[in-house]
Amino acid sequence: MQDNEIESLSGLLHDDQAVLFVHTAEAARQIVATSVRPVAILIATSPHAYFVFDNHDIPYQSVEKYGLDKAVALSAIRRELKPSRIGFFDDHLFNPQQNQFVQLLRSQRDDRIVAFPGVTVVASPIKQSWLRTWTRKRARLYYLFETMRTRGIVSAFYLFLYQLRTKPVLLLGSGYNWNYCHIALYQKGYSIWGQVNVDLDGDQTAEEALMILNKKKFKAVLFSVNASAASKAFAVAARERGIPVIGWQHGDLNYIPAEQVARDDLENADLFLNWGVGSQENLVAAGKRCGLERQQQAVGSSYLDHLRIGIVPHSTVTVAPTIVYATTMYYLSGQIAISDVPWSDFRTYQAQRVIIKHLADLPGKKIVKCHPSVRYHVPGLFDYCRSFAPRGLEEVHSPVVRATDLFKKADLIIIDVPSTTLVEAAMFDTPIFCLLGQVKLSDKAVNLLKKRAMVSDDPEILMDAVENYLETGEYLADSKNNEFVEAYGTQSGFMASGRAAEEVHKFIS
Repeated sequence: MQDNEIESLSGLLHDDQAVLFVHTAEAARQIVATSVRPVAILIATSPHAYFVFDNHDIPYQSVEKYGLDKAVALSAIRRELKPSRIGFFDDHLFNPQQNQFVQLLRSQRDDRIVAFPGVTVVASPIKQSWLRTWTRKRARLYYLFETMRTRGIVSAFYLFLYQLRTKPVLLLGSGYNWNYCHIALYQKGYSIWGQVNVDLDGDQTAEEALMILNKKKFKAVLFSVNASAASKAFAVAARERGIPVIGWQHGDLNYIPAEQVARDDLENADLFLNWGVGSQENLVAAGKRCGLERQQQAVGSSYLDHLRIGIVPHSTVTVAPTIVYATTMYYLSGQIAISDVPWSDFRTYQAQRVIIKHLADLPGKKIVKCHPSVRYHVPGLFDYCRSFAPRGLEEVHSPVVRATDLFKKADLIIIDVPSTTLVEAAMFDTPIFCLLGQVKLSDKAVNLLKKRAMVSDDPEILMDAVENYLETGEYLADSKNNEFVEAYGTQSGFMASGRAAEEVHKFIS
């Protein structure tokens, strides 16, 4: 910032009737670095700013106090605070990290609005291996390479042999459950020929992807995630060519009928495979609300079935237990419309600080597994965890290390939002402590969950229960109860791949 801009910012910070919106960690640090303690009202608009202000004991208000909708919150701030001036940092960021208040304030003609230069450090791009980069536009090679990378060279070799002997199906986007179905599909006479990712950076354009549909006589297009406009258009094109489109639940929050999930999963599917009967009941109900009645079948999850391999039972509390806390993600400027309870990043932030602070005081090995999504990273969370390293707390955010890798060795698991991670954790015979309240669950889902995990809406109460368990062994649930898993995860017998392959065969034969 120039000297005159620094002087202007300092003047605003000295005005107790002024409001300053702060979004990035860098902007928050610049305020911390000023020579005087600000008296202006600081409105933090993201977890990036929350962490900096709290770590330096700088008073602020979360914008969510005035509403979760950005325009509503800005109007409420104007009405309730009647600010003499409104300042903001002109940050140039992209979804989901973008500062949406920049757009709102830029569009308003008001002499009281003051813009300061954005203080932003752009994250470095993710580096890919040369082989992965080279294969990205080659659907067949790409999927073979991904299979080799994630499942091993033997699995990739057998997939190649299956491709030579069977009818081809095409994978749209991430495989997820489909990646564990190669043998089952082969036994029914099919194999995944390749994977097409539409309009992602470095992948096929929409036109290039459509050309792939003309290369082979695909028997079906398979998908797990079909939320983008480009991938939905590809699914429409496949159906117009007479190629059936078959989806298989990816996970998400399927504990209530959620219309957004129904639109993403069912809109362009001819057949949809669900994990559990509870998940299917909710998706059928949500589909009816949206006018999307599709053929559905609950088959379980081949991915969750795979987690059962090599499980070591945990029956007693050890003197030095391994405790794993898997955090949820911040949605930042992204939208989440799969729960009747509006998503609050600030609520998540407050809960995570409470859990981490208590976790640091517990005995044993303590690991915080942060959500791996690079686009939604909040480095302030990593730094906060590392501040407890002298007390034995370990932080892991690398996408290479999965939460399930850590669950296999855990004696106790903590979850802060009942998402897919909760069902993954429930696959292990390990005590689970789960925080509720951020998303809505049906009464049925809550009652089933309470049979498997200890739950609370309050992070303080939840961590008191964790401490009590470590001291006394008291666990008011049954770590071997599978009712929740069978309703919202996988089916008994762990044969999801075979069931899915059978449903695919019946539908397209």
